[in-house]
Amino acid sequence: MDAWNTYELQSVCSRLSSGKGIRAKDISETGKYPVYGGNGIRGYTDTYNFDGECAVIGRQGANCGNVRFFSGKAYMTEHAVVVCANENNHTRFLSYLLSTMHLGRLSGQSAQPGLAVKTLGIQPVCVPKLDAQKRIASVLGALDDKIALNQQINKNLEEQAQEIFNKYFIDVPDIPDGWSEGSLTDIADYLNGLAMQKFPPMNNADSLPVLKIKELRQGMCDSDSDRCSVEIKPDYIIQDGDVIFSWSGSLLVDFWCGGDCGLNQHLFKVSSAKYDKWFYYSWTIYHLQEFV
Repeated sequence: MDAWNTYELQSVCSRLSSGKGIRAKDISETGKYPVYGGNGIRGYTDTYNFDGECAVIGRQGANCGNVRFFSGKAYMTEHAVVVCANENNHTRFLSYLLSTMHLGRLSGQSAQPGLAVKTLGIQPVCVPKLDAQKRIASVLGALDDKIALNQQINKNLEEQAQEIFNKYFIDVPDIPDGWSEGSLTDIADYLNGLAMQKFPPMNNADSLPVLKIKELRQGMCDSDSDRCSVEIKPDYIIQDGDVIFSWSGSLLVDFWCGGDCGLNQHLFKVSSAKYDKWFYYSWTIYHLQEFV
């Protein structure tokens, strides 16, 4: 078995630093390079300040402490920490390792969480020799690449479905005979979540993870997710396949597939006893895009 040794993070890195600020007017949806901020990609721009492989750590916002592996050219803002391994270590392995360390816990208790580069630098990391790092990163990387491919296929299928929806429901000159015009609340119920801090669990063994915007964005709950009592009303317990609409902060609509959890405020559970799920999901997506 390969020996693992413990070091400070900064001692296994060739770079551990924040990016630089960028003007909002320089960010668009049509630029050439992604712009990384505290919550991931903020948009695109025509210039870059990074070229290579790195782990990107969110410094602020809902994804504070989240880690992403990146390869290529990008603009890294001051709200993202860029981590590159030195010649004796492997950047993609380091990215996977950092993603298990729950770095959000280092952000303090302020109203606006923030990770300090200096604090990150002194965190202990336990790593094997470079060859073992490469083998581990190769296995995990292959799985991630397959996941990314499946996500792209899903995205393409959803875009096709949206085009079909637009053809039959949006891009029509006149309302067909027998049809009627209504509002979103005519076809679905929008149930706002609870302030889950008012429903604390008696113990973690008898509790549910709380679904917040962070969990909706990443598609799952994790060990950093808040917990709530299992005694909340059943309507507020989210299950796989439920349609969730984030109406505050990060605006998005998605199908939840992360297991049972409690619905927090600022999120709607969208449901209907009369209409099919694809119907109210598509209409909600359409109006959200119009609103944005």
